[in-house]
Amino acid sequence: MKIQTFGKIIRILIPSIILISILFFLINQESTQPSTKYYQGKITKIIDADTLEIDNKTIRLALVDAPEYYEDKGKEAKEFISNICPIGSTAIIDEDQGQTAGSYGRVIAVVYCNKRNLNAELINNNYGIIDKRFCNVSEFANEDWAEGC
Repeated sequence: MKIQTFGKIIRILIPSIILISILFFLINQESTQPSTKYYQGKITKIIDADTLEIDNKTIRLALVDAPEYYEDKGKEAKEFISNICPIGSTAIIDEDQGQTAGSYGRVIAVVYCNKRNLNAELINNNYGIIDKRFCNVSEFANEDWAEGC
């Protein structure tokens, strides 16, 4: 009788432990994954080619270093972005989960406007270069447009 009871306990206990272990693993896996932050807003200001205001929030384009407005090609680069994405346009912001602390209070992100990736457009049209200082932390370092990271 005792052996049969012990056998029943084992048959119930082992699968229960396995199930609890699997559930624990899945719960912990889910909680450690970064949450993707996408949001949408209107372009309210174009500061320079790699810094925009969207709904009055400053957004810095991830992995892109473009000339400042007053530097050589800076005005051209800003106009290039303004032509793709004029003030008032709707933009989608994909915040860089590797750089959520931002930079000088700015959100670091890839910005899509009029179905175009502004980060890629600057790089691909020679208005900016990859800022390699952030390749080791940016979630976008392996994107095609970020070649050289």
